[in-house]
Amino acid sequence: MERALPVIEMETLKAWSNNPTQIYFNIWLAWRCHDARAKTKIPLLGSTGVKEQCGFEGYNGKRGALDFRGKVTELLQRAKISWPECPVTLVTDDPNRPDYLFIEHAASPIRKRSQHALS
Repeated sequence: MERALPVIEMETLKAWSNNPTQIYFNIWLAWRCHDARAKTKIPLLGSTGVKEQCGFEGYNGKRGALDFRGKVTELLQRAKISWPECPVTLVTDDPNRPDYLFIEHAASPIRKRSQHALS
């Protein structure tokens, strides 16, 4: 009987081995999506925002907020290269809210591999 085991995508880690920020963001994003409730909103800035959760420094003031939005846009685009089904969207055009990540539903980029495949 084959048993399924979760396997972290080593190809993703290898692809971003020269970019530790991208690796960290991918891992953080995977954890947040795995643990998310449907329609979760995570602000980019603020005490519960992406900046604080991921420990980004700098990006202060209005210009810093715009630069951080650009950084998250870039990180998310790269994350979706290795995880095309990623249920996250960056929302920047809602006049009633600051910029935020919107997680549509819980998901995980971790794929299952059989025990036999590891032998």
